Amino acid sequence: MPSLHLEAVSKHFGGLKAVNDITMVVPQGEMVALIGSNGAGKSTLLNALSNVVKRQQGEIVFAGADTRGLNPHAVALRGLLHVPEGRQILSDMSVFENLQVGQIALGGRATRYTLADVYELFPVLEERRDQIAGTLSGGRSWAGRSSCCSMSHRSGCRRSSRTRCSRR
Repeated sequence: MPSLHLEAVSKHFGGLKAVNDITMVVPQGEMVALIGSNGAGKSTLLNALSNVVKRQQGEIVFAGADTRGLNPHAVALRGLLHVPEGRQILSDMSVFENLQVGQIALGGRATRYTLADVYELFPVLEERRDQIAGTLSGGRSWAGRSSCCSMSHRSGCRRSSRTRCSRR
């Protein structure tokens, strides 16, 4: 059973079709990368997944339950997390403190990734744990944001080439 299933999802802004009839299946434990040019609808699709924007049509099912009608906070608490683009870190806090925020987001739920696991995946974060996060390079900042997401997700993430995406 897929952990995430989108069926014919569309989001329009006035007459502009930002996301049009997207169907995608992501098996449990898989990771997906959305790649496309500026204005292709990547951010809009992610915002629809998180319920930050309402979709015009289609179904988004995560972990067996439809997400329609849930607020973005409720979607995140179910484990569907969104790491936004840009340097969206707590720039005045240390790298370690930013990672702790990821743990706090669990709200008492178990996680697959511990701080030690994150440091193993991204050794530079351990080396820079006391550094102010806002002074990290772009790539290191991304590693920190991704790690916060991984630590706040109860089932963790892994890469695969088997994930399918289709545009109908």
